[in-house]
Amino acid sequence: MVNFSVLPSVVLVRVLAVLILLTLRLSAAAQAPAWQSAQTVAVAIAAAPGGSSAVQATAVDAAGNVYLAGYFTNTVVLGTTTLTSLGSYDIFVAKFSPISNQFVWAQRAGGTGGDLAFALAVSGTSVYIAGNIHSPTVNFGSTTIASPGSTSSGFVAKLEEAGNTGNFIWGQPIGSTNDVTVKTLAASGTSVYVAGGFAGTTASFGAITLTNFDTSGSYSEDGFVAKLTDAGSTSSFVWAQQVGGVRSDRANALAVSGGSVYVGGGFDSLTASFGAITLNNTPSSVALFGDVFVAKLLDAGSTSSFVWAKRAGGLGGKALPHWR
Repeated sequence: MVNFSVLPSVVLVRVLAVLILLTLRLSAAAQAPAWQSAQTVAVAIAAAPGGSSAVQATAVDAAGNVYLAGYFTNTVVLGTTTLTSLGSYDIFVAKFSPISNQFVWAQRAGGTGGDLAFALAVSGTSVYIAGNIHSPTVNFGSTTIASPGSTSSGFVAKLEEAGNTGNFIWGQPIGSTNDVTVKTLAASGTSVYVAGGFAGTTASFGAITLTNFDTSGSYSEDGFVAKLTDAGSTSSFVWAQQVGGVRSDRANALAVSGGSVYVGGGFDSLTASFGAITLNNTPSSVALFGDVFVAKLLDAGSTSSFVWAKRAGGLGGKALPHWR
């Protein structure tokens, strides 16, 4: 669970550095590319006195437009647009044009609690964001979702990008009896993939339920990977897969290529399960520090299965950021 008391209360200014590549020429296949020229654009994202803002994710569309997502308190100024938070932390998502050097549009989402966006992906004119919510209910434009978790829930939401405007279309919660967070997001066509971790007895993805590997009652984090299908004005979860063991395990990264879904993260458990595949921590008798993993799933449409999983690590701690 995020401890909001330790987050900064002073004004934070985030600077987006956008590098626009004007011309790229390849002189030969075996030679390095020759950069012709480049332009740097600095844009300030300023929070009002007593507030703060943070950019957590960026993405670029086919036309070179840049999208940003994160969270803020009080108010945040993105170009000529000022957003005001409803709760302690609200979510923002914005579009920036490197042609005009201006923000084109910006939207906020949130409720009366602390709500955070950690991930962003763009597929065509669809913009997807994901993260976690602490408010009982959260507004994504005219769409309101209720948090099904007792402390924090995960979410994924869609905006439709229409040039000069961007509007929320739908939002989906991911619930648990304890904390759940979506840390990463990927999109391919109408398929949307999310990954993260949950610390409750179960985690719910629509009608799909995953049960924590830890049955001791402490319910350490398990990792997850899930797929939604975007049907335009609605969406639905298609499948969800669990990773980990009886200690803290999490998924932090996603990449998609065709029907192959690659997930990376870390596991503190002595053994971690990826479907029928098992990885052993190092050292297996102690496991004081976590190992890292990368695994591949095959997305068969309505189902998925792990194809392989690999670990890396040694006797010391690995440079793996915690998923919250």
